[in-house]
Amino acid sequence: AAREQHAEEVRARRAEAKKFLADSAARGHAVLARLEAHKAQQEAHRQEVAARDRAREEEAARRHEAHVREQQAQAAEHAKQEAAAARRKAAAEAEAAAAKARADRE
Repeated sequence: AAREQHAEEVRARRAEAKKFLADSAARGHAVLARLEAHKAQQEAHRQEVAARDRAREEEAARRHEAHVREQQAQAAEHAKQEAAAARRKAAAEAEAAAAKARADRE
């Protein structure tokens, strides 16, 4: 009977140890799962921030290009106006020189 009781106690202790190990493993898996979830969340946040930064940089580049194009267009328009003014001035000077030549001849 004593041997039977001892065997029963050993079985109970083994079952307890098995349950303890199973609980420990479950807790370990839960901790790992939380860690993985946290890492996934961090990675998603990092990608979101990177995407926002890229979008901001692309928008700044677009605005800069538009600004440069606008300045170039203004410079071209200014040059065109200066050229037209120079042509008018040259024509007026040529006309004045021709008039003076006519007057000198007369």
